[in-house]
Amino acid sequence: MKTLLSVFLAVSIGVVSVAGQSVRPLSLLISATDATGTPVRDLTKENLTILDNGSPASVVDLRPVDNAPLSLGIVLLASKTNFAKEQAAAIELVNKLVRNENDHVFVITAGGDKTWAQIKLEWQNDRDAIAKNINGLDKSTGLPDAFNYDWSTYSGDTATSTASWSIETQQGKGTSVFDIALSMMMNDRRPARRVLVMFRSPWAHAPGMSQRNRDYTDREHARLIAAAQQLRVSIYTVGFDEVPRSTNAQLGNIGNNYGANMMGDITRERDRQTDLQKDRMYNGGKANVERLTEGTGGSAWWKDDHNFRDSVAGIVNQINAQYMVSFVPASNAPGAHVLKVSSARIPHLQAPTGFAMAAPAAAQGK
Repeated sequence: MKTLLSVFLAVSIGVVSVAGQSVRPLSLLISATDATGTPVRDLTKENLTILDNGSPASVVDLRPVDNAPLSLGIVLLASKTNFAKEQAAAIELVNKLVRNENDHVFVITAGGDKTWAQIKLEWQNDRDAIAKNINGLDKSTGLPDAFNYDWSTYSGDTATSTASWSIETQQGKGTSVFDIALSMMMNDRRPARRVLVMFRSPWAHAPGMSQRNRDYTDREHARLIAAAQQLRVSIYTVGFDEVPRSTNAQLGNIGNNYGANMMGDITRERDRQTDLQKDRMYNGGKANVERLTEGTGGSAWWKDDHNFRDSVAGIVNQINAQYMVSFVPASNAPGAHVLKVSSARIPHLQAPTGFAMAAPAAAQGK
C-alpha cells in the first residue's frame, strides 16, 4: 500500500525561487495516448512543454499513475429509451477500471421526472455490489440536472419574434448533480486519482436565447471547471448526439423559400428561425460540454447510435494513460492561471487548461 500511494506524495523538492519569488511545485494529472488511442507508456518530462500564463514553467517530475488508487464517479442521465444501454456501459466501466479495494466508485442519476430520494450516497469498491446498484437505478429518477432549465411554449403573437418557445434557468432551485458529484470528490480525503464520467445531452448545457441565460450558463461552466481543477477531477462525458433539425443550406435559403409574397410567410419564417435558434443552442451546448471536459483534462465522446462500447473503451484507455506531472509555475501570483501542456511527440495529450494559486498566508501578528 505504501508503494501504491507514494506516487501521490509531494515531490521531494523545496520551494524554488523564480524571478525573485518563492514558488512551490504543483502536481496535476495528464493523459497521453497515441493516434490509435492506445496509452503511451514511455513519456518523459523532457517530452513536455508547460506554459503558465504564457510563460515557461519548469517540469520537475513525471511518473505514470495507472496503477494508483482510483476514485470514480459515474453520472447516468435519466432516459426512458436509452437508460438500459447507459447501465450496461456503466457496469462495463466499473468492470474494466475497478481492480481492488483501493479503487472505489459512486453512481448517481441526473434529470428525470422524479426527484432522487436517496438520503445517503456512499463510495463502493465491490464490483458485484456496484453492478447491482446500477441495475437498480430508476430511468425516471435523478438529481436536478446541470442548469435546471424549464421549457415552455411560446405564447406571443408578434410576427417579429424569432422563436416559438423559450427557455429559462431555475436558479436556486435545488442543488445540481454537478455539485453533488464534486462534493463527493471533495469529501474523499485519500490520495487518489479522481475521475468523473457523465452521460450528457447538449441541451442541458445550451446557452439559452436571452443574454441573461447565456451569461448565467457561461458563469456556471466557468465555476464548475474551476472547482474541478481545484479538486484535480478529470471529467469525461458520453453524449447523445442528435441530428440537427436544419442544415446550413436550408437555413441559408430562409428568405428564398419563405418570401414576403408567399402564403403563410410569417409563420413559416418564424418556425425556420426557431429551428435556427435551436441549432445554435444545441451546438452551443455541445461546445460547453467539450469546454467542461477539455478544461479538466478529460474528453467528450459523442454517439449518434447510443452504442457506448467505443466510448467506454476510449475512456478506459485514457484513464489508464494517466501520468502525474509536477512543475514549478512561472510565478506565484494568486488567482487563476492559464495552463497549456503540450508535447511534440504525443498526438493526444489531455491536461487541465488552468489551475489556481492561493493567496499567500497573512504574516503572523498582523
